[in-house]
Amino acid sequence: MIKIQPKSKSLNIKDRAILAGELNKEFIDARIIKNEFNSLKDYELEFLKSSYSLDSDAKLLSYCKDVKVLFFKNTCEFKIEEGFTATNGNFYRTNRDDQTNMIGQKDALSDDLSVTQVPWKTEDKGYVMHTREGWLKVHQEAFMHKQTQLMKYDTLKKKVSTALSQDELSLINW
Repeated sequence: MIKIQPKSKSLNIKDRAILAGELNKEFIDARIIKNEFNSLKDYELEFLKSSYSLDSDAKLLSYCKDVKVLFFKNTCEFKIEEGFTATNGNFYRTNRDDQTNMIGQKDALSDDLSVTQVPWKTEDKGYVMHTREGWLKVHQEAFMHKQTQLMKYDTLKKKVSTALSQDELSLINW
């Protein structure tokens, strides 16, 4: 039995890519995102067109738009959940549990106006005691952090939908 290695000099570049597993949708989607659509090789475009019925430039552009929007959606979620630095100088996490906990804490403060201190976990200093007003400001800033990311995603998604070419699409970045 003869084993062919992907780096074999006797194979053309397309065949090496096939053997290395580089011609599949996930790999190419990742390359589209990483390289901003500008450096797909001819054989990668040929593979996309033939394997996914992307038999026209319009269908290929539509496919690339879908990939880019998905990338922006994932980036938006990541940016929301990675947290933010509040104006008080502390860094706060904002994953889904943190957001739920913030809503619960705000409800508790609304229910009990006598609460004047709120211990809350920061990523840089551990638990920090906040005044009621200070914590409500952090809550407001957390909400604005999330809203800013969502608005950015919406704006970019609209730009992607109106792009008329791959070159135009490549200029749309997070």
